[in-house]
Amino acid sequence: MSATTVAPTVPASRTDATPVVRIDGNDAAARAAYALSETVAIYPITPASPMGEHADDWAAQGRTNAWGVVPSVSQLQSEAGAAGALHGAIQAGSLGVTFTASQGLLLMIPEMFRIAGELTPTVIHVAARTVATHALSIFGDHSDVMAVRPAGWIMLSSSTPQEAHDLAAVAHAATLELVEAVRAASRVPIAVKVGPHWSAFANMARRIADAGADGI
Repeated sequence: MSATTVAPTVPASRTDATPVVRIDGNDAAARAAYALSETVAIYPITPASPMGEHADDWAAQGRTNAWGVVPSVSQLQSEAGAAGALHGAIQAGSLGVTFTASQGLLLMIPEMFRIAGELTPTVIHVAARTVATHALSIFGDHSDVMAVRPAGWIMLSSSTPQEAHDLAAVAHAATLELVEAVRAASRVPIAVKVGPHWSAFANMARRIADAGADGI
């Protein structure tokens, strides 16, 4: 769904000229992730699919990231493949990202342990969704995110599209700072939760920071 610009609902005394758009949590997170990444490994899974779809669309349109480069977007054969591609990309020095949810996140666990153990910073955006047990479920809870706590990743949690955007930018900026820090500094990957399920698709007004022609 394309973004629609709306008038900001802020007090008249406020002079903040930051533009406001009405988009959902997936779009919000994808904007920051795309702008601050070089390699995007994707595989569709509800409710995280739109994040990868947005990135794929923007790359096909030639939209550049914050450094003026069009990120490389690749769809793999599964979430495990996406995690493996992400792992390889960041090992080679690329700024990588992926998006997933539920069982898809569980398929990434082996690579998540390796990435954290190797102290290689990166970001995974998770649209939180129930992990299927006796039957498939698309209900919104945090069972997927809770299942990967032992993997050793920093975890940030958002509950609105605005928070999804802002924490996505914080997470990617943190990995950049960690990469450039002194050798003794900790280098820890970050998982950002977009959710639960409803907020990934909640359509709300959100302030966006300017990052060139496209914005973040």
